[in-house]
Amino acid sequence: MRYLGVGIVLLALYIGSLLWKNEVNEIKNSAYLPTTYDLQKKNGIPVFVTEVKRGKFQHFITITGTFQNGLLKSAVASMVKNQIILGSRAKLELDNGDRFVMGRVASVSSAPNLLSGLYEVTVSFEGKIPKGLGAVTVDIPVKEVNNVLVVPRESVNIRGEKPALFVLENNKLTKKVVEIAGSNADVFWIKSGVKQNETIVVSDTRYFVGGEFVKVMTEVGNNL
Repeated sequence: MRYLGVGIVLLALYIGSLLWKNEVNEIKNSAYLPTTYDLQKKNGIPVFVTEVKRGKFQHFITITGTFQNGLLKSAVASMVKNQIILGSRAKLELDNGDRFVMGRVASVSSAPNLLSGLYEVTVSFEGKIPKGLGAVTVDIPVKEVNNVLVVPRESVNIRGEKPALFVLENNKLTKKVVEIAGSNADVFWIKSGVKQNETIVVSDTRYFVGGEFVKVMTEVGNNL
């Protein structure tokens, strides 16, 4: 009987140890895992930034045409024709904007086509043009202003009542309403609201209101 009692005690101790280990494992498994929100709250919302620069602003007219004998030929309305200057630079984007070929306006007809009422514009290019492009679009600058503040289009939120962007100050965002003087496919010309060399956010800012704590990212692979 004495041995039976000892066995029962040992069995009880063994079962108790198993229960204790199971409880420890359950605690470990149920340990809190931080969410993306918590990580961002601690380390900052990841954003990409750039600086406000002074530079050249160009307003473009985009024309559509096809290549014939190495020249791009386009038919445009009189209001477009009147803005195009012979010899102006022209830019043809290829590969979805990954590369481009520069050219010049080679000719602008003085009289419209009798059937269409449109004016012919031809553009010659300096680089080799791939064959079989079909209809393409070409950007021609028609207005140029030097030494103005320019920012990337993606930095300005135009969804609200007034256009605004977010300036980075001490790792926090400050919302600033800006006045836009002009825009093209790449940049906004800013008349007022920000200063040269201020650091601005170029990430999606649609849900920002100002005051957010952020972390500047240098590449997509950075950790939160």
